[in-house]
Amino acid sequence: DEEFSEVDKSFSVVQFETSAQVESELSSSHGEQTLTALDEMVYMGGYTNHGAAIEACQQTLTSSPEDREQFILLITDGVSTWPREDPVGTAEAAATSAKEDGVNIIPVFISTAYDGDEVEDALAFMRELSRTGRCLMLPTLQA
Repeated sequence: DEEFSEVDKSFSVVQFETSAQVESELSSSHGEQTLTALDEMVYMGGYTNHGAAIEACQQTLTSSPEDREQFILLITDGVSTWPREDPVGTAEAAATSAKEDGVNIIPVFISTAYDGDEVEDALAFMRELSRTGRCLMLPTLQA
């Protein structure tokens, strides 16, 4: 389909825990650079800082053409736990800023550690981050 050709897509990768770091800058290298960055990522541990992740993702999108739709696929294994003062408020503020800039946030929650009300609370939080009020939940992510 010409409307969605390879040159119309670009990707960046941001890894996050207590802080966020760009693993791959925004690139339209047919996804190869993105896949390489994903393959080379190593679990870092730490707290979960969705606010820093969203801000770092949003920063990489500033070099995207203005007419291009922008998406953040926020893949996480838990709710915000950092910064210590207000992790949820920080994440919601970052998400609001991104959404006001036209960025579509799609949270993907991967966890088996939550059950019952904990799952519902976590999903409600993820829906708040989303532009559409929706999120995906997966029990595991396997290659």
